[in-house]
Amino acid sequence: MTRRYFFLPLFALSALTAQSTQAEVFHFGSVDWPPYTDSTLPDGGVFTAIVRAALAAEGHGMEVSYQPWLRTVRDVSNNPDAAGAFPIYSEDLGLEDGFSPSPPLMHSPLGLAERTAYPLRDWQTVEGLNPYRIGVVLGYSNGVAFDAAMESRKLWTEVAPNDLANLRKLASGRLDAAVVDQIVLAHFQRQHAKELNGIRFHRRLLEMKDLHVAFKITTTGQRAQESLLRGLAKIDPDLIAREWFCQQ
Repeated sequence: MTRRYFFLPLFALSALTAQSTQAEVFHFGSVDWPPYTDSTLPDGGVFTAIVRAALAAEGHGMEVSYQPWLRTVRDVSNNPDAAGAFPIYSEDLGLEDGFSPSPPLMHSPLGLAERTAYPLRDWQTVEGLNPYRIGVVLGYSNGVAFDAAMESRKLWTEVAPNDLANLRKLASGRLDAAVVDQIVLAHFQRQHAKELNGIRFHRRLLEMKDLHVAFKITTTGQRAQESLLRGLAKIDPDLIAREWFCQQ
């Protein structure tokens, strides 16, 4: 019996291999929220560095556009080529919004900054913050309980365009407190030590939040999400975060 062997040309084998492992560049929307995400920081911030490393472990790249958060959500939702947005809290973008969240990549200690000379009295529930003028950032989540109290007008809040503007209002005495992530506060106090030296982080947290990537429920978003999940298994996000902070 004569056996016949068929061989694919080398270029055809190469083409098949390239097709099965083809690198992609995924597009994400984000916000300047240092040190987690920021267009001026190394790797685009520590959270961005983790996402980038996970995708790179699978042979993929990423591009990030940084805009105010509400505009980021709108543009990512309307852009068919976008894979998703980050960083988000779990309640920010969900299935009802057309997004699927990743596992948590980092944690966000969310609380209040206060003036050192005029500290907040102890409080047990967010309603106990009613006597104070509290600054919040436009479009940001402030914790489930705080946002519910704010929406029912049980709190006295003022809106700022970003964290730094909010903290400046607090430092100048125009606010009694400002909602902020503890790591974000520490970053800005290093960058603006003289201007923000009269404020500190209040001892009681509003919430310890998880930070996720929100992937669009599209073909592109699904490919990006699957790549991220595989890549996360190949890296150590905590080590990447520690090394990132040590280099700053």
